[in-house]
Amino acid sequence: MASSTPHRVAWIGLGNLGLPIAQNLQTVLTQATTSAEVAASLPFAVEPTLTVYNRTTGKAAPIQALGGQLAPSIAEVAETCQIIFTCLANDQAVGTVFRELISTLRARQEAGRAPTSPVYLVDVSTVSEALVTELNESIQLLTAAQPSSVPIYYLRCPVFGPPAAAQSAALVWVLSGPDAARAAIKGLVLPGLGRASIDMGTNIIKGSNMKLLGNYFITATIESLSEAGTLAEAAGLGTAKALEFIELMFPFGSYLGYCRKQVRPDERHLATSAGGTSAPAFPTSAPTATTTHPVNSLRLDSVAAQTATPVSTPGTETTAASSQDGFITDVGFTVDNGLKDVNLILDLARRNNVQLPTLDALRKNLTTLQASGLNHWDWSAAIVATRWAAQLPGYHNDTTFASKDRPAEER
Repeated sequence: MASSTPHRVAWIGLGNLGLPIAQNLQTVLTQATTSAEVAASLPFAVEPTLTVYNRTTGKAAPIQALGGQLAPSIAEVAETCQIIFTCLANDQAVGTVFRELISTLRARQEAGRAPTSPVYLVDVSTVSEALVTELNESIQLLTAAQPSSVPIYYLRCPVFGPPAAAQSAALVWVLSGPDAARAAIKGLVLPGLGRASIDMGTNIIKGSNMKLLGNYFITATIESLSEAGTLAEAAGLGTAKALEFIELMFPFGSYLGYCRKQVRPDERHLATSAGGTSAPAFPTSAPTATTTHPVNSLRLDSVAAQTATPVSTPGTETTAASSQDGFITDVGFTVDNGLKDVNLILDLARRNNVQLPTLDALRKNLTTLQASGLNHWDWSAAIVATRWAAQLPGYHNDTTFASKDRPAEER
């Protein structure tokens, strides 16, 4: 049952992943004020307006259209909100935001305006262990200075899933942090913002490392698909046949989603007529077991109206876009961000004396793309580097190996 004191909720970071999660969160907050059933399902009472902050203020427009409000500064968020989510690109961004949050909370203490109810600082980002340790130590000192032992909680709650899964509340959340805070945040994010959670207990370092372990499976998938797709092309089988195999044998998740992005544009007509399944690359709603939950039953229609065009795709595909590679037209996670995650995973592996040759190969391929100025493409473009290594054209209309740029059935 929700507590009686309303909590003000904030979201910082409206990138490809953060925006759809924040949209769903605003929907949940709105419904909590219009449905007693939804309100009772949440761990505490919440105010109906989500406060958002983003360096590029225009990105807040979709949240404002749903009833949210834009904060003028990070300091304003720390002054007014009790539950603060952050979803940012890298260590530098997370460190900058958290240091300002901590600085503002410390200033409130010194001015005699310390929070009188618990504060939840919930980081959804993928960051290094060193930064997590630094922030945890700072927040522990901040909590120790709180009057009346009012806690300031630091939780590491990264998520698994692409932006489109965030839209449909199909993310998997990793939960780590103090027991009471972890239970409260779980009650807020499930099922309205995700379909399931992996509970890592009180150790936030384990929460961070669980995210890196999960990302290993995703990154290894991209590398294996890049190698297999290049082999299929070089051997004259074609990328459409590789996709047909994936549709029949792995008709879900990252294998299907990234393989679809890697199909050559001139083979798409073959892929669309293939005999495989039409299963989505991610669940389009929460699992059947939870679809009767009041948050799910009320939120899906209103969110769908706001997310008709996937945020991972820059606009509706045109005829011109349809002749481009999927890793250009459907950018969910960039080469830059992918390389950041790969380096974090490899650093974790080195510290634990584990060899990850698959990720060594992927890092090489992503570095090649970055050096070629393709860092803004989706990281499934790793196949471009494997194609180049095989002396094949890397992408549509690539003239690097023009003599070999012809449909697979002609080779």
